[in-house]
Amino acid sequence: MAKDEIQMSTIGEETDDSPLDLTSSTEPTKTHYTSSDYYCLGPVRTRIWMFFESPTSSKPALLWAVFMIGLILFAIVLFLIETLPEYYDDPPEAFFVMECIICAIFTFEFISRVLVTPSFKQFLLGPFNWIDFFAVAPFYLELISGSGGNTGWVRVLRLFRIFRIFKLSKYQQGFTLFYLTFRQSIAPLLLGSLFLVFGLIVFSSFIFYAEQTWAHFDDEECQWVYNDDTILPDTPSFFQSIPHSFWWCIVTMSTVGYGDTYPISPLGKTVAGVTMLSGLAIIAFPIAILGSKFLELYMAKEEEKRQKKLAKLERKLVKKHVVTKDAKLAQKYPFYPPPLRQIREWKDMVDEEIIRLEAKIQKLKEDAIMIERAIQLFDWRLAPSLFDIEYAPHLTVEDKENNKPFDTPPESLK
Repeated sequence: MAKDEIQMSTIGEETDDSPLDLTSSTEPTKTHYTSSDYYCLGPVRTRIWMFFESPTSSKPALLWAVFMIGLILFAIVLFLIETLPEYYDDPPEAFFVMECIICAIFTFEFISRVLVTPSFKQFLLGPFNWIDFFAVAPFYLELISGSGGNTGWVRVLRLFRIFRIFKLSKYQQGFTLFYLTFRQSIAPLLLGSLFLVFGLIVFSSFIFYAEQTWAHFDDEECQWVYNDDTILPDTPSFFQSIPHSFWWCIVTMSTVGYGDTYPISPLGKTVAGVTMLSGLAIIAFPIAILGSKFLELYMAKEEEKRQKKLAKLERKLVKKHVVTKDAKLAQKYPFYPPPLRQIREWKDMVDEEIIRLEAKIQKLKEDAIMIERAIQLFDWRLAPSLFDIEYAPHLTVEDKENNKPFDTPPESLK
């Protein structure tokens, strides 16, 4: 990790195999803080910040994250139940009490993170922080406005409470992968959207003029009406204009087919068939890109998790080996203090190596003696019959005296 930059999501990864996958080194939405930001926090504020920001930093932080996930899910369920017809006009008082408790906890977390943030500027740039803000702001705006009942203003404020569901994105990597998939596929998605707009305009124009073959314009009603000899006589056409045809076109191209608008003329049905087949190709283009990009990011994330697990397993094995070695030294040298046990073990290893080398030297000396004895057996004076008869006459007296036959050939044979 670089000295001048620390990423919050990578601190405290000793528990990276927790049920909450909250770390991702490839996530661009995580806020980065410089090391100087952490130095100015102090140890207490740093622990508080890590408690709220990084659930993998400690077990209490992990328990708090689990509690917050449960609270978010409970708040979402409460938001859904409040829309039931029996609670629409006269909601129970318990709903308001639970809402106060939920907002109080969310507010406590948000304010605590604001107070201990390493950099307020970076905090404002974090998208998850704005999600936390909008998750509690509607409650206080509703209290300040003092609007009772179910007025339009109150309903709009209550709608903003749905932002609480996005708080879950801070605790699950699936949301992050989904966001990264769209972010890294913007260019092909724009191209696919451009194709969709082209198809929308072209096929809406085709269906509008195709349906006019079985319709006529009513000047009194100022609208297109199907002819009397059609299956919908004197009925207003579903395709009053090209913009009116956009809804049918987008529903048909996406292969949804609500059936609220449909062509009745043969030419219109032909256009509809071509629109369906073209829509399959146009819609499949961005979907294929999104699918491949999501799979690529998912495999990269899985590989990162696998590398973390391997590194953690390696650290455990090294730690286990160190503990086992210390225990063996304590058992082998119980009367030595711990610092001297390793030195004593080192000395014994050196002594063993010296003994091994001395034994090897002794073996080499014995081999040298055996080789010397073997050479003496082939002495010219002791065994003259060992030489070839043809070779012997060429030897001089000096050669015989110096045992030349087994050292270098005689001068006469060179």
